[in-house]
Amino acid sequence: MIVCFPMNEKENYLELLPFAHFGSAEYFVIYNTDNDQNKIIESESRKSGKNACNPLMRLNPLMALKGESVEVFVVNGIGENAMKKFNEIGIKVLKASEGITVEKHIELIKNHMLTEFPENLACKCQDCYQCK
Repeated sequence: MIVCFPMNEKENYLELLPFAHFGSAEYFVIYNTDNDQNKIIESESRKSGKNACNPLMRLNPLMALKGESVEVFVVNGIGENAMKKFNEIGIKVLKASEGITVEKHIELIKNHMLTEFPENLACKCQDCYQCK
């Protein structure tokens, strides 16, 4: 399974906590749980100086990943639009556990111990702290 985590730092990324919000992440960790290969990529949306509230990102939130394929996102926060788009195309969105590193999240995923992100917790863009 190919899993993606939003991040705001790229050094020692497996030892860090996932970033608070998908749309404002500067980087993404792409982790393949089948072979433990992983890498970090710069978010296309942040590189261009825009976040997920940009109209193009709202149409296609996967633009941030520069063509990387993922099956699961693990997030602490995500906009309602991105979550809806991911659900429509079959990408699962799981809720990150507070205070847990990316490495520990991988263990939880492999043991099927994370739950899906509740739709009622997805932020509305106008209310999101990242969009103000």
